[in-house]
Amino acid sequence: MVRNMEGKHGSYYEAIIQLRLVDEEFCYILERACMKDGVHIAKAMNVKNGFDYYVGDNRWALNFGKHLQRTYGGELHSTRSLFSERDGKKIWRVTVLYRQMPFKKGDKVIYNGEEWDVISLVKGIVLKRGNERLIVDFKEYTRVRLSE
Repeated sequence: MVRNMEGKHGSYYEAIIQLRLVDEEFCYILERACMKDGVHIAKAMNVKNGFDYYVGDNRWALNFGKHLQRTYGGELHSTRSLFSERDGKKIWRVTVLYRQMPFKKGDKVIYNGEEWDVISLVKGIVLKRGNERLIVDFKEYTRVRLSE
């Protein structure tokens, strides 16, 4: 459910969605989802390695980040900070970071000089080779590269 933005300034936002290492298709996906769900985009910016979207609904932003990770795999982090307090109620701002990996589920990759299959990109980079499985933390994604 989208909260009513009535009475709020056009630049008002509750969440920042940071899209990193993505192509512009992800911007269209986000913009279409905002239009469909009636979520206000206060500002959109090109930044180093991606895009930042300032949106008017923090709950929606968190759910959208989860949707991206479930659908495309990749790294997802969210943080919140206290923005204000109104009538005794705390108002939080949320930042959602989604980072797409340079490979996808089903790709063959090289990690530590050996070839592996990518089987998941949700809780980390899950690799498989024969009966052996390995989970690589998203922070180490630069050590995993596509096989030629």
